[in-house]
Amino acid sequence: MLCITLLLILCTLCACLSQQSSKTGKNLDVSKNIGSQSNVAPDKTFTDNATAIQQPKTSTDIQSNAQSSPKNPNADTNKSKGFYGIWKISKTYDTGTVSALTADDINSIIGKKITYSQHSAAIEKNICNTPVYKRNIYSKEDFIFNTKTTLDKIGIEANSVTGIDIYENNGEKNLWNSIGNSFFIKNDNTLILSYEGMYFELDRVE
Repeated sequence: MLCITLLLILCTLCACLSQQSSKTGKNLDVSKNIGSQSNVAPDKTFTDNATAIQQPKTSTDIQSNAQSSPKNPNADTNKSKGFYGIWKISKTYDTGTVSALTADDINSIIGKKITYSQHSAAIEKNICNTPVYKRNIYSKEDFIFNTKTTLDKIGIEANSVTGIDIYENNGEKNLWNSIGNSFFIKNDNTLILSYEGMYFELDRVE
């Protein structure tokens, strides 16, 4: 009897092991299927959507936009000068500064005409061809420091004044060697000429 009982138990155990082995095989097949699904190529929709995103501007576009900005309105184009024309020396200003000019020198200067243009600057036979006009703006303090006099003493009631120095056509190396090579702009019809410590008024003729 004991032998029969042991035999039945062994048969039951073999049947259980056989069932578990078949289930494990199925689980392995499922794992293989899952693994194969992970290798599936991604949906093309994601690639298309990524391609459809608008790209940022290139550096070239940004640079071209900067170049299209308007020019500085204060830039001096050198196309038009308000002091171009013919001027007549009419009088002097008593500024109290020391000058090397005598009374006869001053009298001989008054009445002379000076011409300023793009192509030349001239007083009588003294001509500067293709002159270079250099503009400087002086505050009240700068003017006092450079000239040892004040703006109001030359008839200018302002906080600053524009000065013009005339150089020969080789640039800013040689100042034109003549009376009229340096002046200040009072208004459209009046210039103040600086020469040998004296200040003369120039009135527009043309």
